Amino acid sequence: MTTLPSLMLLAILAADSPTAAEFAFIDTNDDGRVSSSEHEVYARKLFDEMDTDNDDRLSSVEIMASERKFTRHIFSTGNILGPAELTTAEKIQRIDANQDGVISQGEHADAAAAKFRKMDINNNGELTPEEFDAGG
Repeated sequence: MTTLPSLMLLAILAADSPTAAEFAFIDTNDDGRVSSSEHEVYARKLFDEMDTDNDDRLSSVEIMASERKFTRHIFSTGNILGPAELTTAEKIQRIDANQDGVISQGEHADAAAAKFRKMDINNNGELTPEEFDAGG
């Protein structure tokens, strides 16, 4: 059964220009900023949405089935992890620290944290809508 937050998440990710809606979804305390902890919770939700067999690992099949989610959250132009144009295999390899061919929840969390740090231009531990738009 799909929960309401899951449906909202899927709608945000399916939108043509999801950044404003995505930002509002992540900003759970509605303070106009996304903290690192809010971003961490969001990253976990995305991981759980992609982990269809609930084994706490993302296979290449799961990533390919959720390519837009995976690419949008972890990869973007100018990101330290690389551009969105990388192949699925290249994306997995960049994040797969132990090179076992799958992305663990920890590896995904590390990549999401790296993207957050890259987007946090002023290094204050939170993202403004402008920082989020620029890094997303």
